Amino acid sequence: MSNQDTQIINEMYFKELISSIWANKLIVLITLIFFISLGFFDLSRSKSEYTANALFELDSREKESNFPSNLDSIMSISGITNGKNSSLQKLKERIMARVFIEKIDRQFGLRADSYFNIFDPLAREPIWKIKLKDFIGFQNLPRDTEEIVWHSVIEGYRKNVVFELSDADVISISVTHNIAEKAAILANLIMENIITETKENIKKGQQDQLTYLSNTLAASLYDLERAQSQLKKFTIDNTINPNERFAAASVKLEIAKNDLNKSQTLFLAVKEMMSLIDDANISDISYNILKKGHPIVDSVEFRRIFGQNETISVWTWPQKRSVFAVLQTLEDRTKRLEINLDNAKKNAEMLANSVENYTELKREATIAEATYTVMIEQVKANTLFSGYNDNETQVYEYAVTPTLTSGPKRTLTMALYAILGLFCGLFVAAKVSKLKGRIYSNSTLLAYSKNNYVTKTKYFKRLSKKNIKDLSKIFSTKNVYSLLDIKFEIKNANKKIVFITNLGSKLKANDMSRILSANLNLDEQQIALMDLSRKPLSSDIDNRISVNGKFMLLKKFENISFIAPYEKISALNFFAKQDVTESMKILKNDFDLVILSAENEDAMTLARFLNSDDVFHISLTRNKKTKRKYLAEISNTLPFGVQLYD
Repeated sequence: MSNQDTQIINEMYFKELISSIWANKLIVLITLIFFISLGFFDLSRSKSEYTANALFELDSREKESNFPSNLDSIMSISGITNGKNSSLQKLKERIMARVFIEKIDRQFGLRADSYFNIFDPLAREPIWKIKLKDFIGFQNLPRDTEEIVWHSVIEGYRKNVVFELSDADVISISVTHNIAEKAAILANLIMENIITETKENIKKGQQDQLTYLSNTLAASLYDLERAQSQLKKFTIDNTINPNERFAAASVKLEIAKNDLNKSQTLFLAVKEMMSLIDDANISDISYNILKKGHPIVDSVEFRRIFGQNETISVWTWPQKRSVFAVLQTLEDRTKRLEINLDNAKKNAEMLANSVENYTELKREATIAEATYTVMIEQVKANTLFSGYNDNETQVYEYAVTPTLTSGPKRTLTMALYAILGLFCGLFVAAKVSKLKGRIYSNSTLLAYSKNNYVTKTKYFKRLSKKNIKDLSKIFSTKNVYSLLDIKFEIKNANKKIVFITNLGSKLKANDMSRILSANLNLDEQQIALMDLSRKPLSSDIDNRISVNGKFMLLKKFENISFIAPYEKISALNFFAKQDVTESMKILKNDFDLVILSAENEDAMTLARFLNSDDVFHISLTRNKKTKRKYLAEISNTLPFGVQLYD
């Protein structure tokens, strides 16, 4: 299927939809009126609501710094900073929380107000609901009436109290109530509670901070005094500065170490000399060996202890007795120096611990003094900050008793009901049109003709009330072009049976058959007319004239014969009993043209018995009356040769 064909079909369906809705416009109108009435009823049952507004700026922002720049760091440590406080963003959550609502209830009586508390403790569930719960096995748990009341109050409060915060930190409290005075009272009450609580929280926070800083300052002062006392006591116990004593002890320790090392060196050299003298091999070579192993031999001090010449180049070996005596002396001296060195070490270690304690005490005193200095400055800053309280809370607008209702929104409500009614009406109209199954647009109606001859019935309506004789006179003097076209279509089809079906048209099929036969009578043809929807009368049976034993002649005008089944049954029942093909063959042998007419269901029934190859089909249709089902079924059984429509 081409895009153009698809577009044509879509346009045809759209026209059909619009036409079907327009045909049932009364349904749309009734539905619209019903919903508008429902809207009026709903508004009449709704109570008027009033909204009161309170506008104020809350003192919840941090103050700008009014202190010297050297105190900024101290204020930062204490938690006092510049900029906005996030408490304004949390304020909405606070006033919508249950604790705040309970406080308002104690002052306003929310639970006793039926606008906020819609819970009815005397209400009972309907019987059908109880039985339904029993049937599905649902168990009702014991109800906490107090909690249900609070749930209702909180829900009503959150629904009717609106908190808004502008970019400039201006707060708006809107309260809705069905009593104007109560709306204003509650709005002002909420505003006053917010301002009071905020002031108390700020004051309490400042007081807590000052208390904390004061306690910390006292603890710092105690630590400072304790550290200074310990340092003072240590200084008194140690009259000389521990650092100086430790330095002196360190010098003595070094001197003792040097003396011991020197004494040990001399002792080893003398001991080596004693071994050389014992060998009794004293010579310059022995001296050189001694000097090489003990360079101290050439020192002045070594020579002096033996009474030798201090000149290095001159050396005289001393007596063995002298060497032995010196060796004993040096050994005693070395032991004495070792004892002195050990005592010097112990004294140095003791003084080192003393220096360490002194340093620690001095460090603690310094830290305590610094902490005390910082805390005293913090206390000063916070005292100044809390003492200077420029109240920035400003009330711009107190809630007054509203004079105009804020709800329900009557215009909006009626508009919504009207729109809903319109859509429901359109839906119902489209649904009714679909259930009726009728065709509502000429474009859809004519689509079943499949491009055969189509014309309007207005050319034939004025002729439908005239009898066959008057019609013959009219057609003998005038040419009706529409009938001439139909006659041409019939002759061109070369078929001897013309089947006229009425599928909702105001023009009856039998009237159309008379008009057509009168026009065809000009050709002097033998024409048979049979109304299939006509029920046989008793007078027809009494005065019947047989036509080949199966049909009877009711009346005749010139070459036009009105016939009916010979038996006392309707034509439809006759064709249902007899062989249609044989009956049609008899009629085609006796007449040049057989015209059959039928209405609606009768036409559909007879169409099933006829052979489409022998029949020229003329259909009478009318939009808003012709059913789609009938038209589709009969057009598929007997294609249209001519379609006439109202």
